[in-house]
Amino acid sequence: IKEVKAHRLILASASEVFNKQFFGSLEAEDNVEIIDASQEVFLAMIELIYNKKPNFKDTDLRFLSSLYYLSDKYNIEHIRAEILVFISELEVTKVNVLDTAIIAEENKLYQPLSEALYEAAARFVTKLDGFEKKFKEVMDLFAEDDEAQAIVIFKLLRRVKKIRDYKCEKCKQSPCLNGQQLTIQNFVAGA
Repeated sequence: IKEVKAHRLILASASEVFNKQFFGSLEAEDNVEIIDASQEVFLAMIELIYNKKPNFKDTDLRFLSSLYYLSDKYNIEHIRAEILVFISELEVTKVNVLDTAIIAEENKLYQPLSEALYEAAARFVTKLDGFEKKFKEVMDLFAEDDEAQAIVIFKLLRRVKKIRDYKCEKCKQSPCLNGQQLTIQNFVAGA
């Protein structure tokens, strides 16, 4: 058994759940056993409670989803918010796009987390060079015949469609006409 030390008062001030656990009507024990998270994830939550600035840059998304789970369980809003901000700026790549979407699906009970992960994966897919021309390349990312992945792929592509329905702010077209020859057909007054 590994230990994580923290002050009761600090934990109780950060979380109503800890407050009730330590100072509720039932007598609390000095040690609290955590069985639904790893020591590393629980320690990260404690450090964030103690105002240690997070560095999620090299953090695994499964670690972040476990941290989100704990911050939800203990009702610590600022940790959940920091995780969502990080994910909104996450750089998804061809290597991790499917994993990102799978983790989004695995966390569908935590809708803000799931939505943020799907959004990050969808942003990557829509930013692929020549998205329309390279749709087959996009589909090759999802080559495995796995029914669970099919649901994830469907949700990801639905999100991609929603993102693609926007119009470029400069040319007022979708997709953007940047680099294309100006013609009478694609001319937009005021663009």
